[in-house]
Amino acid sequence: MKIEGSSDIPAPRERVWKAFLDPVTLARAIPGCEGLEEIGPGEYKAKMKVGVATRDGVVVNLGREGGVYADQFEIYHGNSNPDLARKICRYLGIDPSEYVVRRHGKRRNIQLGRFEDLPKLELGSTGYDLIVCADVLQYVPATALRRGVRHIGTLLNGVTFLESYTTGDEMEGDLSDWHPRSKEEYRRVFADAGLVGCGVHCYMTRELAVRAVELELV
Repeated sequence: MKIEGSSDIPAPRERVWKAFLDPVTLARAIPGCEGLEEIGPGEYKAKMKVGVATRDGVVVNLGREGGVYADQFEIYHGNSNPDLARKICRYLGIDPSEYVVRRHGKRRNIQLGRFEDLPKLELGSTGYDLIVCADVLQYVPATALRRGVRHIGTLLNGVTFLESYTTGDEMEGDLSDWHPRSKEEYRRVFADAGLVGCGVHCYMTRELAVRAVELELV
């Protein structure tokens, strides 16, 4: 809990100081304080009434997973009722497959689109708490990569998971349309977009990073 603020009190300094040494007066000055009990010299135990604000989690997934993350978020919230889970965590998927959108689009809230089209898509102006882009960036051309990552920064109000692989990784599998890049190249793209590392493949904006604790940043 953090209480901030200041106020000018039109009274002599000695009188104000004496008032703040009185537990009853001090309790009235602390928001939500229902009482103070002195347990030692200059030490009090407070009874506080604190309201906890809640908000829906807002998640967007950019990739080719067919919206499977939508089901995973429902499982995470422990809801056997999918409708209730979706009220707690609002999910939006972007997928380039017409088949996926046709089969799962309505139930999983998936719309048609590619990473390259991200700045043109109607995603709304609400900041997203989590943006997931897994195993996609290495298939995106350089110009579209820079433009798309910058756009992610404008949508972000939390953390983005940008899983990508570099020329230093021993990759096997689908290498068609692969764009080989070093880790330094990816880091420049992320930095140019104003993103700061905060975990494994995770980033937040510089504006949010100033409010992060030291061990959240890498």
